[in-house]
Amino acid sequence: MEQILNQHGYEAASISNPLKALSLVFQLKPDLILCDIAMPELDGYEICAMLRTSTAFRETPIIMLTGKDGFIDRVKARMVGATDYLTKPFGEGELLMLLEKYVGLGCPDRPTPDKLLAKALADELEIDSEGSTSISSVP
Repeated sequence: MEQILNQHGYEAASISNPLKALSLVFQLKPDLILCDIAMPELDGYEICAMLRTSTAFRETPIIMLTGKDGFIDRVKARMVGATDYLTKPFGEGELLMLLEKYVGLGCPDRPTPDKLLAKALADELEIDSEGSTSISSVP
């Protein structure tokens, strides 16, 4: 999933340890959280409920991922505050459709941070045809 999301212009990070994930989510403050239900130590329902108690994540979309497609599982996900529910296996299109719905389109052509820095430097420095460098002012 991380690779698919990155290819479509989303910044994605996967964290397999639920306790570490809970801690890192508060540091990263993501725009959307994909949360598997079946995990060791804490399940997705518990993590979702914990995140919803924090004001920082009351409005953040949380999409539960699971292999269970039962009505009770969907109701339980809603009861703990899940925004949506995606049943495995799911296709790339289904995943991207949900991301677009909650956070908008990704930017697949976005420059990498290195390219952004290079562009900023190029805007700051003008190199003339003789190879000398002059400083220019950027408005």
